[in-house]
Amino acid sequence: MQNIKTNILIVGGGPSGMIAALCLAKYNIDSIIVEKYLDINPHPKAHELNTRSIEILKEIGISIKDLELEASPSSDGCRIAFCTDIQNEFGQIDLNKDINDPEKYKRHVESEQPYLNISQTEIEKILRSKITNNPFIQILTGHEWISCEQTDGVIYNKVQNVDKNKICEIHSEWLLAADGANSSIRNSLGIKMKGPGFIGSFVNAYFEKDLRKYIYKPAKLYWIVNPSAPGVFIAHHIDKRWVYNFPIYEPWEKIEDINEELLEQRIKDALGIEDLDIKIKSVSIWKMTQQTAESWRDKNIFLIGDAAHCFPPTGGLGMNSGIADAHNLCWKIAESQYLKNSDILLDSYEIERKPVTEKNGKESFENYEKFFEVFEALGLPKNGPEKIAKFKASLVMKIIPKSLRKIIINKLNDFANKKINSSITNANLKIQQTIKEQIPHFDRIGLDLGYIYDDKATIKNNLTPKESTVTEYLPSFLPGARFPHMWLNFNQTISSHTLITYRKWTLICMNENDLNYFNIDLQPECLNMVLLSDLKIDFQFLNEFIKFADMDKLGLMLIRPDGHIALRALPNKDNKNILTNYFEGIGF
Repeated sequence: MQNIKTNILIVGGGPSGMIAALCLAKYNIDSIIVEKYLDINPHPKAHELNTRSIEILKEIGISIKDLELEASPSSDGCRIAFCTDIQNEFGQIDLNKDINDPEKYKRHVESEQPYLNISQTEIEKILRSKITNNPFIQILTGHEWISCEQTDGVIYNKVQNVDKNKICEIHSEWLLAADGANSSIRNSLGIKMKGPGFIGSFVNAYFEKDLRKYIYKPAKLYWIVNPSAPGVFIAHHIDKRWVYNFPIYEPWEKIEDINEELLEQRIKDALGIEDLDIKIKSVSIWKMTQQTAESWRDKNIFLIGDAAHCFPPTGGLGMNSGIADAHNLCWKIAESQYLKNSDILLDSYEIERKPVTEKNGKESFENYEKFFEVFEALGLPKNGPEKIAKFKASLVMKIIPKSLRKIIINKLNDFANKKINSSITNANLKIQQTIKEQIPHFDRIGLDLGYIYDDKATIKNNLTPKESTVTEYLPSFLPGARFPHMWLNFNQTISSHTLITYRKWTLICMNENDLNYFNIDLQPECLNMVLLSDLKIDFQFLNEFIKFADMDKLGLMLIRPDGHIALRALPNKDNKNILTNYFEGIGF
């Protein structure tokens, strides 16, 4: 048995696990990633990279240019289509036109692309490339975690290769469970999942095809309301990668009946194009759930990503939540090496992230439920597809001849199609209104940027930021909030985000006189000092920043390494020791 030592063992080489390793590497902390698959799984999963995730990726060295190479063109990624088949739309959402205040992303986000439609597979390829070239990260592919034991600050992990003919022991100080919804680590710790649980079973068929010449208008999602093939086409890239996703209603429908021939025909029906060569590359059968782990920590073992929370993909919040988990946790682990009592800061990980992900899960489920209102606007029952599946599996349908079964099913589909077409003609205003009510499913700037952390790692001092809504982001310079972006020059090339860095705490003061009021005993390599009086920016932008951030009223601003504001304090005798008290309060 081979013994290996590392600071941190990360189990799971998906986005959460790899981003955790890259965040730790910013602090020069070694980690080993254990990933059971030899290569990146080519089957696309998530496809939506949100505003906050783009910011986080930039902090760890992945630029928007890296991501844009395999992302959909922005003109494709801003549309969602509602269709009877892919060539016949009856409604749309255009995020550049239909949302309230389309300019809000330009005001509040530094990146020209506030969100990207890009396959998780392609993101993983970029992350894997960064990891391969990073001296602080080792990745063991073709290996899986078996068990662990925590003793005297050391975690003894047993890991075996997938051929099960070689076992090694990895000694680590920390263990991060990024091993997905069926997390072996979470299960071994006896941590239960809490929430509604099972929602439904789905089939996910991946095929590669350039469909641009066939589609009515580019989009990233095509919701298909077709009685013979209801589902959704996810255009990971219109010219390259497609996924067709549809529900399977057990026990009326059986997973073992799903075969390549059936899938290819169903895809053609949903596309409305019979004369098309479709070759299925891969198929995934998955179960939709909404759950959160009851506990995210066991001593020096932490859950991140899908190991900590699972929710419907409606809203694209799963992968993005996992990215934010890794970003929140890893600076706290890095800082813990300086702490006398690390539990205060480390416990704040679950306290801060759990409410955010629970809200994301609730929003995702509501998005899923709300979509069925489109069916009802078309005059169809929301559970119509399940009723048809149940009818097809009934005893009557089983005993009649196959030819008669086909005639009956065709009649049912014809009736439903006539109902849909009649509704589109006669109730179009109602349908369009129902579609517009789906906008929060896709326009989520407030949900992505507006969450406020509340724990000992932030000091509120009776300062309460206003709550953002799902679609409206209210930027705040108060404790707990993400440090807002605003431009600091006329050319819009210098963002306020250039003042902060992931590896350090940032202290912003008006001038050196203000700074001298505060006693602080942090090493210079841990603290990034920003004096507004020394900034080389135009007077107009400096004044705008001072006014927007209330520097004249609230004074000093301490920003955590993850970009969330820790505290505000005026330079006066009552606050002379506020920084010292804060750092002592989190264990320094």
